[in-house]
Amino acid sequence: MFGTASIAANFVAGAIVMFEVLPGMAMNLGLSVIISRCVGAGDAKFPMVVSILSMIFCRIVLSYIFAIGFHMGMLGTWVAMFVDWVVKSVIYEWQM
Repeated sequence: MFGTASIAANFVAGAIVMFEVLPGMAMNLGLSVIISRCVGAGDAKFPMVVSILSMIFCRIVLSYIFAIGFHMGMLGTWVAMFVDWVVKSVIYEWQM
């Protein structure tokens, strides 16, 4: 049903899309290291509270505001996700 050209085009498109999320993936890896350090030091409550609050206020609320309020659609959801990562990064750096 799908030829070699379709499979190759799907692979190329997937590789191009991955470039859009590379900064977020890098931030996510850095956040994982900081969270693991906190858990290893016996402080699991702080990363949990920060993650829950940033998920509610940044990802959910800002996604709604950007996507519906500013008519950004799916792009607004992505922007809210990046804002969430930036907020978490700032909070964890401040806590250190």
